[in-house]
Amino acid sequence: SSEGRSNRADGDDDDRDFAQVSGGDETLRDHLLQQLAGTGCSPRDRALVTLLIEELDPDGYLRISLDEVLEALPAELEIDPDELSGALTLLQSFDPSGIAARSLTECLTLQLADRIGRDTAIDPITRLAGLIVRDQLELLATRDFVRLKRVIRCDDDELRAAQALIQS
Repeated sequence: SSEGRSNRADGDDDDRDFAQVSGGDETLRDHLLQQLAGTGCSPRDRALVTLLIEELDPDGYLRISLDEVLEALPAELEIDPDELSGALTLLQSFDPSGIAARSLTECLTLQLADRIGRDTAIDPITRLAGLIVRDQLELLATRDFVRLKRVIRCDDDELRAAQALIQS
């Protein structure tokens, strides 16, 4: 799902899309910063998460690597890679799910993890969708359904249901 974000090619600013969905003038950036303010993280972590929010593209993806972020930071701050990775993990826990993903696969994985986190039991279709996203997204994208069914060992109905979940 892409609540608040889209991959539309019509050039619309995605923050406006999010504002329309949220029913106000709040941008995606504002929404994320508001969630950050509600965490009990340290000022240093807050600064790192804010930096990552500023690096998000209009679709909510983080298109630069954490190594590039680290290289851009002054050495005297002594930011540890694990510290920056922790800040990314915190940001990725925010709403909308899939935020700050570095790829479509990571975005879908975060969204499925969020769905699984809300459910008390993981149903077989969600588990199948997770397997497809993690290991077989290319086969799904190329619509090689015969090979996909064989690789993940499912029938037509299960594949259709998993595909519908991924597309949602």
